[in-house]
Amino acid sequence: MNPPIKERRKHQRYTVRNSIMINHDGVFQMVDISEGGFCFKCPPYLDVLENWIAEILTPIGDLKECEVEKKWSEIYQNGEVHRPSFMKFGVKFGHLTKDQYDNLNKLIGSI
Repeated sequence: MNPPIKERRKHQRYTVRNSIMINHDGVFQMVDISEGGFCFKCPPYLDVLENWIAEILTPIGDLKECEVEKKWSEIYQNGEVHRPSFMKFGVKFGHLTKDQYDNLNKLIGSI
């Protein structure tokens, strides 16, 4: 039996508000962020690449040109009509520069 997700995570996740992720497919709402990656919401059945460059914009600060890798995705259905209403994706940061890492720590420290 696997331990609960919270116990398997390498980094603590922090809920973010009024924050977006921008990539080649558009602009998406951020759900949470950690030192290792982040989660975002998008319309159902979005075809997301395995790796891409993302920008994260928050009221606290921004992370520009971050390499990310898709780790998981999940479809959430509207309970009344059993139609997909949105998806969530979890992504892992690739190599971060010192400035990107410092900006990420500043952002997390302000949450």
